[in-house]
Amino acid sequence: MRGRGLFLGIEFSDKKKDAWNFSLKLLNNGMIAKPTHDNIIRFAPPLVVTDSQTDEMTKVVRRTWKQHNDD
Repeated sequence: MRGRGLFLGIEFSDKKKDAWNFSLKLLNNGMIAKPTHDNIIRFAPPLVVTDSQTDEMTKVVRRTWKQHNDD
């Protein structure tokens, strides 16, 4: 992970396909994230977010990460 505050990114090894596939899986799980620079996924949540929304975002990313690694 890299970033500040909630403006974060996940950096994959140098495989563009991984970032793209992960972002598609996030979308299927209800979260929009943008692949950028070939191997990075960018997260940019709204400026105002509740604790429960942050918890839900974390759950979606963890669930998607597990699905991604199981494939």
